[in-house]
Amino acid sequence: MDEHDELRSRDYPVNEDMPFQRKIWAFERIGWYGLCLMVLLTLAGLFSRGPLSWAAVEVKGGAARLEYDRFMRNGANTTFTLDVRQLGASHNVVTLTGEALDVLALDSIQPQPESMRSEVDGLELTFKADANGHTRANLSLRPDGVGLLKARLGANGQTAPFWVFIYP
Repeated sequence: MDEHDELRSRDYPVNEDMPFQRKIWAFERIGWYGLCLMVLLTLAGLFSRGPLSWAAVEVKGGAARLEYDRFMRNGANTTFTLDVRQLGASHNVVTLTGEALDVLALDSIQPQPESMRSEVDGLELTFKADANGHTRANLSLRPDGVGLLKARLGANGQTAPFWVFIYP
C-alpha cells in the first residue's frame, strides 16, 4: 500500500471521509499556531508586564517623560515613573489629563509633591526640583475600570498623548 492509498476514503474496516479529515487536520494546525502565537504574545507582555507592555511618553522638548505599563489589570497596582527636567527651575509642574484618570485611583506619590491640584479633566502636580532642575517621582495607581483609555502628559505648555488598556 503506497502513500496515495492512505489518503483515499475507505469503507473497510471503518468508514472514512478523507477530504473531511484533511479539513479537520488543517483546522487543528491553525489552532496550534494560534495557541503558540498567544503564548508568545503573553511572554512578550501583551497581557501583563513585558516588552510589549512597557511604554514611555515624552513631552516635546524633553521637559517631562512618563514611563508606564500600557496594559494593566483592573484592581492590580501599577507604577508610573515621572521624570521632569526644567533647567534652572526650583519647581517642576506637570499635568496629567484625560479619561484614563477617571478610572485610575492614585494610591501614593513618592516623593510627595509640594502641591497637588485637581483640574476639570485631570491633575496638576508641583514638585520641588533639585539643583539641576530635575525631579523623579513614582505614582502608584490602581485601575478601577476596563477598556482602552486615553490621557495626556503636560509640562511647559506642551502636551503628549498616551493610552492604556485595562483588562478585566
